[in-house]
Amino acid sequence: MQKRFYILFVARGDDGQLRKISIPVHYLYLFVVGAAIGFLSLTGIASSYTRMLLKVSRYNQLRTEKNNSRIVTPSWKRSLKSATCKSPLWLNCE
Repeated sequence: MQKRFYILFVARGDDGQLRKISIPVHYLYLFVVGAAIGFLSLTGIASSYTRMLLKVSRYNQLRTEKNNSRIVTPSWKRSLKSATCKSPLWLNCE
């Protein structure tokens, strides 16, 4: 049974001979599988960080909106709203 392998031509040596490297086919299969696993891992990590960045940007946006609403709403309205919401008679506190 003949063994299958690929030959990589590297360069000519000092004596003019062409240097060759023989690589068995099963090593190439292992390399392709390792590269696929690495690619999928990097893709998963990148998507996880992308989701995290989107969540953080949304959180920062909501925090900015909350801070801006505090500036726009006068303090006496805020205290009145919090006082009325603590009362058990009010059912619709927003």
